[in-house]
Amino acid sequence: MDPRDPSSFNVQLTHVADIDLQYVDEGTGPVVICIHGFPDLWYGWRYQIRHLVSLGYRVIAPNVRGYGQTDATKDVKDYSLKNIVSDLVGLLDTLNIREAVWAGHDWGGSIAWRAALWHPERVIGVISFCTPYFLTRETYVPLEKV
Repeated sequence: MDPRDPSSFNVQLTHVADIDLQYVDEGTGPVVICIHGFPDLWYGWRYQIRHLVSLGYRVIAPNVRGYGQTDATKDVKDYSLKNIVSDLVGLLDTLNIREAVWAGHDWGGSIAWRAALWHPERVIGVISFCTPYFLTRETYVPLEKV
């Protein structure tokens, strides 16, 4: 794995739910799923992937829905945190991974926090960079009113 060369990573594509999802799969051992922020790709984790693999971890770094070579759907509702978390749980299912440490940067941290809430049996721990945990609002608030 050469951080200067994306083609040196094990980049894969699989079908999950209603999309083709691109991801990197490197290493063996306990799993860390690294979720990028906005606007970023799996490649933002290139140095951490190499380091974590050297420590004996398996690292899964997806491009979430709408990013990189992962499909972009037309309906804005498809991009909810619930759908994105479901995509990543589906990816873990496809790879026969029962649980992982969920690491997120920027809004990827929000995805990691929600995975812990909605799928605690799939989460060993959460690492969140630049994203504190925040409660979900009970009612919808339009962006214009925030």
